Amino acid sequence: RERDCPWYIDDFGDGFVFDDVVEALTIYRDMMGNFNGLSDEDFAVPDSSEALFGGKSSAAFDAESSAAAAAAIAAAERGEGGDSEALIAAEIERLERDIQSSLSTDDDDDGGDEDGMIDEMVDGKTSAIVEPTITWPEHLSGMPLGNIVRRIRDGSLEVKHLRERKRRLDAIGFDWGDPKKFLDVPFEKAMCAMLAYYQIRGDMMVTADFVIPGEVPWPQALAGYELGRTVVRIRELQNFFEAYHTDKVALLKMVDFYWFPDVALPLDPFSWGETTEDEFLSAVGVPFYWLGEEQNYPPGLVENIMADGPTDNPDPTVKWYNYDHVRDYWESDAGTEVIQFFDDKFGANLPAETLWRFGLPKLAREQEARYAAGKLGEIARERLDLEKAEDNLLRPILKSMSDIQTLKEDYDGLSDRLKTGEIDREKFEKEKVPIEWKVEDIISRLKGTTEDFEGGARGEGERVIEKRKNFSVKEAAYEKEVESNWNKYDEVVKEKFPNYDPEHPLPQWDPRLLRAQPIENDEFGENNDEGSIDDET
Repeated sequence: RERDCPWYIDDFGDGFVFDDVVEALTIYRDMMGNFNGLSDEDFAVPDSSEALFGGKSSAAFDAESSAAAAAAIAAAERGEGGDSEALIAAEIERLERDIQSSLSTDDDDDGGDEDGMIDEMVDGKTSAIVEPTITWPEHLSGMPLGNIVRRIRDGSLEVKHLRERKRRLDAIGFDWGDPKKFLDVPFEKAMCAMLAYYQIRGDMMVTADFVIPGEVPWPQALAGYELGRTVVRIRELQNFFEAYHTDKVALLKMVDFYWFPDVALPLDPFSWGETTEDEFLSAVGVPFYWLGEEQNYPPGLVENIMADGPTDNPDPTVKWYNYDHVRDYWESDAGTEVIQFFDDKFGANLPAETLWRFGLPKLAREQEARYAAGKLGEIARERLDLEKAEDNLLRPILKSMSDIQTLKEDYDGLSDRLKTGEIDREKFEKEKVPIEWKVEDIISRLKGTTEDFEGGARGEGERVIEKRKNFSVKEAAYEKEVESNWNKYDEVVKEKFPNYDPEHPLPQWDPRLLRAQPIENDEFGENNDEGSIDDET
């Protein structure tokens, strides 16, 4: 058929337009029952002159059935149902029949319902993977549908960003893929605009309010495009690009794109962002790693840390922390004995106390949980696990509520601009679309997170409340025991160390603590003496 193909930035390939894509996706869904096979980026609509479902051709093999078989086998090997070995055997048998059929001049050997079909073994039953009566129309031949779907799902093409297009794909039950990998900036359109800017201006120092002019030498198709807002958003998504779209990072390098890490948003959509402690640790590292470097500093520390590798803690500020690498420097044999004694009797881990004094509470809690001995270690580990469980439950909910409130404010602001005549209805409808699907994505991500809990958010909430209740009883009893030991401090220490002199406190950790004291100032955070041992100790 003759196509009307105006020049679009979102290229669907070989003159295809969005209507063609919707038609192809609808046919594929009707053939296969879902969109799973389109995870193969190389899938293209077959040439109808080669083979059709339900038709015969002695000159060519059934390309659609082969593609369907490959998709079914791949799904079975991913554990999504079916017996991969049975599917492979069935496909080999079908190919053998096709070969025999192509060499035969007998018109009666069409093979009945078996020809051009593969049986999928699921739950001991067989069901046809494809519908043999559905055919690909000639005008869709060659469409790179797998590639188009990948670009729609990751936000390269401007489809989900536009209300009408999104609604049309929603109507056919289109699978939008993993929402966390979706670019809310249509990248291919943005890349065209950035390339034009780079060729004309010679750099990518785009101001936030820059709009592409509708005059020579700027491309007419890009006139009015808000490139400044786009560049700001891409910089905010730096972590997102580097994690999920390294190919696009390479393209941005080609136009000398400037990243500003200070404005980059956290990769975790439920994160509140970096704390002061995170910024401090990322800038200067863990204090125990560098406080004593002027004398007897452990050699090969960096090499040992890299060789040992990170822990399974997802928090980037603590995942590389391993006190064992510097324990020998900070503790002598007697020092270790004193530290473990304070852990057990007084609920005070001396290395953790030092981190508290630096204003690093998160790292101090990690120190207690991983390295404290005796009852303190047990309590600290249980406390940290409980806090993580509470955080995993509440943080997504609270962050989602905060983000939705922000989007509501954006929508209210947009409505006010429409009422005052600052923007027209067309502009309002266009800018409203990303607000709507962002809300949908937030709800979808939150739903996905809570579904991971047994019994959903309610079930997890009940378990966390019960754990907190039980832990509070245990912690109260422990604190009472610790308080009792503090009240008879000299007696408890004397029992462990007969040579202890109250007039001369234990010296084992004092020299190193004294070295840390000059650095203990506002530059590194306020002192936190809550729960700390006294200065003399």
